[in-house]
Amino acid sequence: MRRKKKVPTILGRYRHLEYPSLAHKAWNSIIQGSAADVVESSMIRLDKAGLNNDDCRMLLQIHDELVFEIRTDLVEKLQPEIERVMASVPGLTAKMKVDGKLWGTK
Repeated sequence: MRRKKKVPTILGRYRHLEYPSLAHKAWNSIIQGSAADVVESSMIRLDKAGLNNDDCRMLLQIHDELVFEIRTDLVEKLQPEIERVMASVPGLTAKMKVDGKLWGTK
């Protein structure tokens, strides 16, 4: 890593570390950059799977979490589908653990 002056994330994106004084940031860049890649990939795949529309809307991302607003009558149907799409990340051999939680329900 020191000679190449860049570090890869698990999905192949690179962070360039031009100066030797930035070497201490290499491991953190790999971990946080990889987490960001996984969440971004999930958001794109969820949208392509039709899980971002008027019935099921991605509202926001907080670090490694996504918050959805889902029509009450569709939660039981869509929550497992969201978890399935998020758990299977192309380019990774291991499945990600996804723990869907319901907030603000009555």
